[in-house]
Amino acid sequence: SGARFLNLFMNGGIQFGSRSNKLDDYEEGTWTATINYNTTSGTAATLSQSGGSYTKIGRVVTAHAEIDVSNTNSGSGPVFVGGLPFTVADIISPTGVEAGGVISFYTGFSSAVNSLNVFAENGTTSMIITGNTSGTQTASSTIEAAHMGTGEIRLSITYFAS
Repeated sequence: SGARFLNLFMNGGIQFGSRSNKLDDYEEGTWTATINYNTTSGTAATLSQSGGSYTKIGRVVTAHAEIDVSNTNSGSGPVFVGGLPFTVADIISPTGVEAGGVISFYTGFSSAVNSLNVFAENGTTSMIITGNTSGTQTASSTIEAAHMGTGEIRLSITYFAS
């Protein structure tokens, strides 16, 4: 009780009780997000910039990205952000929505768009952008290609990897 570490260097991981509770998986890296419309393999947007980083501790993945769309390429339908570094696990049955994240910055969207978020679907490496698309809307809906246009987003999401 009351003990803490400033720097802890270990070889072999940390074990909590049984062998199955061993913390021995840590990874950091980068990933490149994609934007597709209507489906995860639908019309691809042209991106002028896409960069991201992630940290994975055990099965928990936290990913961040910054994405700039320079051309929608006449895409239509919902906006899918793809390329997550690990497949999203199915942990919240019976829904397909397994994790939620935030869009902390966006610009270039339709003027009525606000309160943007992302959610990840199980068994995929992609997210869908949701938000309000009018000043009178009381619940989030899927953001469409026409709402996003040539916008820029910065997002973060935490999810369990399968």
